Amino acid sequence: MEEEVAEAMDRIDPRGHVMYNGERWVAVSEEPIEAGETVEVVGKERMVLKVRGKG
Repeated sequence: MEEEVAEAMDRIDPRGHVMYNGERWVAVSEEPIEAGETVEVVGKERMVLKVRGKG
């Protein structure tokens, strides 16, 4: 299975926005993520992506 990734558009702590497949999505994370970081998409719940930092 191919890893799904997105880019944080602003700070996610615990909620923010990412660019995913050319679209802006609301994202949540259990750990703070800074704007510009690449994140891994680990789940989707309605119109919200669950993400975590890559690294």
